[in-house]
Amino acid sequence: MHLLDHQPNKPGYSVRQLEARRTSKALGLAFLSVLLAVLAIVLLFFSPVAVLLAAPLVFLSIFVGTRLNQQSLLVYNARRGAQAEEKVGECLDNLPGWRVFHNVLLPEIGDIDHLAVGPGGIVLVETKSQRGTLVVSRGRIGFKQPLGTRWSGKNLAAQTRALSEALQQKGLAVTAFLCFPFAQVTPLKVKGIPLVDLKALLTAIEQLPQTYTDAEVTEICERIDAGLLV
Repeated sequence: MHLLDHQPNKPGYSVRQLEARRTSKALGLAFLSVLLAVLAIVLLFFSPVAVLLAAPLVFLSIFVGTRLNQQSLLVYNARRGAQAEEKVGECLDNLPGWRVFHNVLLPEIGDIDHLAVGPGGIVLVETKSQRGTLVVSRGRIGFKQPLGTRWSGKNLAAQTRALSEALQQKGLAVTAFLCFPFAQVTPLKVKGIPLVDLKALLTAIEQLPQTYTDAEVTEICERIDAGLLV
C-alpha cells in the first residue's frame, strides 16, 4: 500500500507551482482592472449621461485593484517561501552520507518540505520564510521586526510534530526540526520541536548519533522512492 508519495525531488518545487498559479491569477486581475478603467473612460467620452454607466465601472475597477494588491502579496509570500525551501534544500543536498527527498506528501496528513535519510536516522525539516528575530510566548511563535512583532497565525510546531509522529508510527527513527533560514533564531523547543536557523540545523544533523547502517539507509531510501513505508 502506498503510504508515502512525493513530487519531483527538487526543493521548493510545490511552492514554486503555487507561486505560478497565484501569479496567473494576479495577471488576470490586473487585466480586468485595466479593462474596466478603459471602458469607464470610453463611456465618459460619449455623453454626460454615460457617467451613470461609467461610475459603477470605476468602483468595480477599484475593487478589482484591491483584490490585485492582495493577490500580489500572496505571490510574494509564495516566492519567499520557495526561496527559503531552496536555500535549505541546497544545503541538505550537500550533506555527506545523507540522501534527501523534497516535497514529500503524506496522504491525508500534509506535505514535508525535506526528508533526509542517513546514518543519524530520518530527519524531517519544515522550512519557514519569516524574517526578524524569533520570539516565543505561550507556545506562539512570533518575529520581531521594525514595525513590531508579527505573530504566526498557524501552529507551526504542532504541524511539524504531526508530520513527525505520522512517520514514527511506522517504526521509523525520526528527528524533526522547524527551520527559519532568514530569521535570527536562538535555538529552543516548542511542543518538543527544535526551532533553528540553517547553521544550527546543519550542526544538529551532523551531531546525530548513528542510528542506521549503510544497508538500512539504502533500504529506507528505496522504500521512499517506491512510495512505500512498510
